[in-house]
This record gives sequence, C-alpha cells and structure tokens, in this order.
Amino acid sequence: MTRPPLRILLMGPLPRPWGGVAVHVRRLWERLLKEGFRVRLWDERLLRGRWAERALLAPEPVIHYHGHSWGARARLAWATFLGKRVVFTVHSLRREPPPRIALRYEFRLALKRAFFIASSDEVSEKLKRLGAERVFTVPTYLKPAERPEPAPEVAEFAKSHEPVLLTAAFNARPGKRQRDFYGVLDALDAARILRQDFPKLGLIVYLARPGPLFPEVKKRLERWVLLRLNAPEPSWSALSIAQLFIRATESDTTAISLLEAADAGVPAVASDAVPRPGWVRVYEAGNPRGLAAAVKEALLNPSLPPKPKDYFEDVLKVYSLAEAQ
Repeated sequence: MTRPPLRILLMGPLPRPWGGVAVHVRRLWERLLKEGFRVRLWDERLLRGRWAERALLAPEPVIHYHGHSWGARARLAWATFLGKRVVFTVHSLRREPPPRIALRYEFRLALKRAFFIASSDEVSEKLKRLGAERVFTVPTYLKPAERPEPAPEVAEFAKSHEPVLLTAAFNARPGKRQRDFYGVLDALDAARILRQDFPKLGLIVYLARPGPLFPEVKKRLERWVLLRLNAPEPSWSALSIAQLFIRATESDTTAISLLEAADAGVPAVASDAVPRPGWVRVYEAGNPRGLAAAVKEALLNPSLPPKPKDYFEDVLKVYSLAEAQ
C-alpha cells in the first residue's frame, strides 16, 4: 500500500528581493511540491494575531518554521503534545533567547521535543549550549530550478558599465559596531574609490526596504549606481551580468548570497565578520578602503568559485527522522 504524501506547514519570511531566508523557504516549498509533498506556505510577515496557535490546529502533521522569533518557537512547541512533528531551521543565532522566553516551560519544551536544523556548525554549537537535544547541521543552500533573466533596467544598466558590481541587503540600518549593518554605505564608498581605476564601473544595489540609513544612501547615489528598491525580481537574477558580488555585513552566518554567487560562477568579496569560504576575498568589516582594495584584487585576478552542494536531501532526512519519532 502506497503511503500518502507527507503534509507540511512551511512558515517563514518572504520579503522582496528574495534574499537569505526567503530564498531558502521559497525554494524548499517549490522542491517539496515537485517531489509530491503536500505543502502550505505561510508568509510570516503577513500573519496577525495568535497565528502560532492557529498553526497548532492546522491539519498538517509537520510544522517547519524558518523565522527568528524565539517566542514563536516556544509557542509552536505545544504542537508536539498534539502528535505533530515540529522542525525549526535556525538560519542565524544573532539573538539569544531573552530571559522572559528562556524561563518559560514552552521554551524548554521546544529545546527538548523539536528538531533543529542549524545552518552552520557555529549555530549548531550555540543551540546545543542552550539545551537543544535534536540538532542537525544542514547548510541552507538549495539550487534554483532555473535562473531568471535580469530585469530590463538592470540589463540596460550593465550595457554601459564595466565592470558591474552587485550587492544586496534587507535594508540600510545601523549595526552595533559599525555605522551600517549590511555595509551598503561601505559598498557605495568603495565603488567611488574604485572608479579612479575603473572609470566605467557600475554598482547595482538591491534593497528590500529603505531602513533608517536610507537618506544617507540616497545622498551617495550617482549615475553609475543602480538602486533596486523593493524590486519585483530576486536580487540574484542580476548575477548573470555581474563581474563580482559584495557581502559587506557587520555580522553574518552562512550567507546564502555568497553561495548564490558561487553557483553562478561569480567571484565575491566579503567582510571578515565571520570565517568565509576559501574562494572569497576578505577585508576588514567597516573599512571601505579595504573593501575597495579587495575588490580591485578580485577584478584583476579573478578565480572561479567551486559549485556549492545542494542540501535538499539532507532536509528530507530530518523529516524522515521526525516522522520516525
């Protein structure tokens, strides 16, 4: 007798342009549907009220949450008493659970009964130190089914600029140690420096939302900068016309965008906020001149990055383990 396809309630943020977590959630949804799973996708940003409680009553036996809220994780853990399997993919652990959450019974329940997919060994170790018992390290890269063409405005911009640099960020906001968490201002300043050696250089900046530092970003815009704010297309669609990708963040985890660049065969420069893959040229975070120097070196001596692994089957293994419990 053939088993019915597994039903999954998939939840996570889906901002535009699709970056980081949103890329992973959307691709996982598409791949699961293609493999015959019955999946519903909830955009966490659009949920209102007691949505976690509503998720407990959903018909799906598996709840897979990709958001960053420890409060939501704690509330969703109650579903284990209803016979459901709860899976949390933890893409980053920049925020430790606050005391008001960590002292609650639901929090301890989540650590004991949920299945945690950690995006890196570092995240896995942090989860284990918190007390999580079922932790699996699975990098969160899933290959795209196909690569969309760049938007017409982006393709037109690339025709008149050489080289073309690409950077992407959720918003322009201040961080803890540097002036700009995502390094958008640093990328703009570095590009200005680089135009002394590359007078036709162009920079494409994708922003999902403006953010508190957006007025400062606008002051730095030049004719050789293309700003794509809340664009309808994913930022990684522009990799097909970019010569280099910049990841200038103040802190970081796996950085799916770097894996996107590698999969497209595009060299990358990134801050030293965390250890980076060996093929990435690294510079000191918050140093635009250091960024400019690293980009110049990468442009003059390009090296093709290795193709990243696809981790879809590893996610399915965690589902199988959860089903077996």
